[in-house]
Amino acid sequence: MEEEGVGYVAVETGVDSRTCTTLLRDDAVGYPTEIVEECENPSDAEYAALEAVLAELLADPRAKILVLVGSPPPAADPSAYARYVALAGKHGVRTLVDAQKRPLNECLSARPWLVKLNTLELESTTGIPL
Repeated sequence: MEEEGVGYVAVETGVDSRTCTTLLRDDAVGYPTEIVEECENPSDAEYAALEAVLAELLADPRAKILVLVGSPPPAADPSAYARYVALAGKHGVRTLVDAQKRPLNECLSARPWLVKLNTLELESTTGIPL
């Protein structure tokens, strides 16, 4: 990311990141297949460190948008994205959320600026077949 001029702040944890591999057909027909190797849940102290860093970054007047992408670990607090969206809103920072199911449903009341869903994610979040 540094080579592309994109700044970032890493919060170290004692667990590995999840791995997600997407398989596409050559003819681009049908849905992709995703193989997801979930990660362990970070500790409460690691989540607290993440939220402290996030609060500091969102308080910076240069902050314009917070992007929340992907699903939290299975044992994570499903309301975490809602807290992050609300915190961003307090600082006038827009939030883009690319998530699904309960984490997405939980954060909608905090009013993210933009939500990105594909058809399968929309179906799995709402329970309504399209």
